[in-house]
Amino acid sequence: MMNYGAIGIASILGVILGAIWYSPKVFGTPWAHEQPHRKMPEDYQKGAKKMMVASIADCVFFSMMALLLYSAYGFGGVGILAVSVTIGVYTNNCAKGGSDKMFRIDAGFLLSQIAIITCVLAVIAG
Repeated sequence: MMNYGAIGIASILGVILGAIWYSPKVFGTPWAHEQPHRKMPEDYQKGAKKMMVASIADCVFFSMMALLLYSAYGFGGVGILAVSVTIGVYTNNCAKGGSDKMFRIDAGFLLSQIAIITCVLAVIAG
């Protein structure tokens, strides 16, 4: 059975992490400079609302997947999710012609997000 409260809390924490991680003072500016099309952070502000909606949907999806995998397989199931996400980010980065630095920023964020989500789900959902 889905614990919607745990999913909600984990999702909110994931979005907060993303807002901090990709802020210009943390990794936002270096990430923007590593984009293959070389757009600057000001260009990303135009799509900020769409990016926020996508980030929320992403966090909810990750939270649901982590809860299902944690419920079925424990931390090993979440480990499978983390490896799958890392491979997906690497493949996407290669397809876009991205740099290793961009891959490390994106993969670091997603793995941190999964870790936070998993900890919240483990504590709340049991």
